[in-house]
Amino acid sequence: MKSKRAEEFINNRSELIDGLEWMVDASTARRAVELAEQDAEEEIEALKARAAEAFKEYMEQAHGGCLTSDLDNFIQKLNER
Repeated sequence: MKSKRAEEFINNRSELIDGLEWMVDASTARRAVELAEQDAEEEIEALKARAAEAFKEYMEQAHGGCLTSDLDNFIQKLNER
C-alpha cells in the first residue's frame, strides 16, 4: 500500500476472524481511504512545489530570470485538472 498511514491504521484495527481472515469494519475502511487521499494530496502539493522550483531555476539559467507572470502561468497549468 502506498500510504503508510492508511496501512498502519488498517493493521491496528483489523481483526482475525475464525483464524482465517483479517477483517475491518466499514468505518475503518472509510478512514483508511481518507488517510490515503490526504497522503496523495500532500504528495501532489510537494511535487507541484518541486516543479515550480525547477521551472524557476530553468528560467534563471535559460532566460536570465523568471517573470512573475511566467511562474503564475506555470502554476496555473499545474493546478488544472
